[in-house]
Amino acid sequence: MGTTLTLAAYGACVLAAAALGLVAARRPERLAPLRDVLDALARRRAARVLLVVFWWWLGWHFLVGPTT
Repeated sequence: MGTTLTLAAYGACVLAAAALGLVAARRPERLAPLRDVLDALARRRAARVLLVVFWWWLGWHFLVGPTT
């Protein structure tokens, strides 16, 4: 039950991200596309450092296998 619920939640997040991407592509005046958001973030050094730390954390927790 728990695995099914977790997978359903991740699936819902993927669908929501896809829907937001479509809305941003069709109506850029209403919702900024991801590339514009990342361009705005990349202008500040602190935001670039946070992005690198976030990608590191994401890779460490989801892409690295168990180390036992």
